[in-house]
Order: sequence, then C-alpha cells, then structure tokens
Amino acid sequence: SLTHQYHDIYKELNGALVSRFDLSGRVAGEKAAIFMSENAYVGDINVMQGADISGDVVSEYAELDDDNNLRLTQLRFGLKADNEGRATTNIDKEFAIRYADNIIGENVSLQFLGGESVLSGNHRLYDVRVGEGATLSGSGEYAIANGSSFTNQGTLYASQLGGAITVQGNYEQTSDGRLQVAFNNDKQI
Repeated sequence: SLTHQYHDIYKELNGALVSRFDLSGRVAGEKAAIFMSENAYVGDINVMQGADISGDVVSEYAELDDDNNLRLTQLRFGLKADNEGRATTNIDKEFAIRYADNIIGENVSLQFLGGESVLSGNHRLYDVRVGEGATLSGSGEYAIANGSSFTNQGTLYASQLGGAITVQGNYEQTSDGRLQVAFNNDKQI
C-alpha cells in the first residue's frame, strides 16, 4: 500500500547517511578534515591505529529522533581493526594518536577507548568518555552540553608544560579513573 511505501521511505531517510566510517589513514582539510553538514547524519566514526587527522572535525548536524533525543555521532578513538581495516569492538592498547585541531559538534559523543590520545585544541561536544583502557593527555578545552558530562574511567593527564585540560560542564571521575598531573624541576604543576 501507499502508506507502507511512505513508511519504508521515511525509515530509510530518517537513518544515517553514513552508518560507519573507519579511519586508519590520513584525512586533511583546510575547512575541516571531517565535515558533517546539517543534513548529513553519521552514526559512528572509528579512529584506529595509523590514522592521521589534519584539520578540524565538524558536525553541523543536530536533528532529533522520533523519541525527541539528539541523534549522536559516536567518535571513537582506540579500537582495533580487523584484517580488512574495519573497526572491531576490541580495545587497541597500542593505539596512539596526536591531534592538534578542534572537534566541534553538539551531537558528537567523543569516546577514548584504548591506547593514548594526545589532543590539543578546543572542543565543543555532546559528551566525552575516557574508557578504562585509555589515556587522554594534552591540553585544551572541552565544552560539554548541558545535562551531559565528561566522564573519566581511564587516565586523564595534562601532559603539556604550562598547559591544562579544561572542562566546561559536568566532570565525573569514576573509582577506576585516574587524574594525573606533572611537575617541572621548579615543582610547578
């Protein structure tokens, strides 16, 4: 029937434009290395060993689902790849990346799952989670959406001398999470 056809088309258009993007190579851009426009919903972006991102990660997408919840893009760092370069659900303890640009998107859920990620820059996000097997270090600002949080279950480390990791919004430290600081020879943090 026409109603069934409409419903099937609506479900397809209502889903992700890209359900999953697995990155293990280089992406770069002057405006943005990864850009999601206001009508381009991306479900998952998995940044794996060998990835090199030069330029901002920007999402202008901010649509709600049928239950009035924001459709989130899961931006994950530190999953292992399979033999064909696709992300698995396994944590990569050897994962390492340095990223010096900004991540901007009110629908971006930033997740550090394994290895060490060194980020600087200013980030405006839905939420952040540092998982048990992950270390987030570097400097910069993380602005978190109202009602969401920056949750540390792993290791958070302001590793750059004179730099700080600033969280604007709710910060949660779990019993497994570690917050590390560094001192210089003058005993300054």
